[in-house]
Amino acid sequence: MTFVCHLMTLKYAVSSNVAISTSNDSFANKSCSQSMDHYVPDSRRLHCCKELQSEFERYWQRPGTSLMRYLEALKSWNCPLYNEECKKGTFRFNRFSELVYDHSCDNRKFVKTCQAIVQMTVDTDPSGNSSELQSTAYPSSYGVNNSYRREWDLIVSRLNSTFLLSHHALTKPCVQAALYEAGNRSTYQELSSVHLPTCNVVWCGFNEEVIATGQISLWTCLPQR
Repeated sequence: MTFVCHLMTLKYAVSSNVAISTSNDSFANKSCSQSMDHYVPDSRRLHCCKELQSEFERYWQRPGTSLMRYLEALKSWNCPLYNEECKKGTFRFNRFSELVYDHSCDNRKFVKTCQAIVQMTVDTDPSGNSSELQSTAYPSSYGVNNSYRREWDLIVSRLNSTFLLSHHALTKPCVQAALYEAGNRSTYQELSSVHLPTCNVVWCGFNEEVIATGQISLWTCLPQR
């Protein structure tokens, strides 16, 4: 049953023609993004990390920003701020954003929390897809030796082939977070709003394939019970 939230902000609804950010440049200086692909002095790395943090904290509600990609950038850039942010959890505003932190900072915990939920979702997928689907998930960034990921990666590969997810399935924060791995990560889109009276911060995320169906709006992101 959905909590009663007085929706006055349907202007924030997302449709199939939503503008999708395709890179971290929406919240990171382009020169930093490019330079981090190579060896850089620690002073330059620290400067870029602080700049990334500052920009995200100022513009996290701007369309195209993504907490998922922000944390991944801090991690891939070897930012000292990454471990601090994992502990502090600045943006742990709702269940979805909590899972985003777990996905990056404690992936084993994330998988343990969400595996059964996502498994049930793909098993009851109304599109009729089955477990015989070939794996089409993007390569895991957590290494092939992480045995806890093996079954998860297979489940996500099925989720990637499941474009007819029901509205009920899409309201599940675990499914929303798992969709990050089920498509092109650079086009994963997050929606957030602090403008819904009587609601806490609303935050959710979906991949490009799901957004393209035109069934996503802030209604999908409202807290469920």
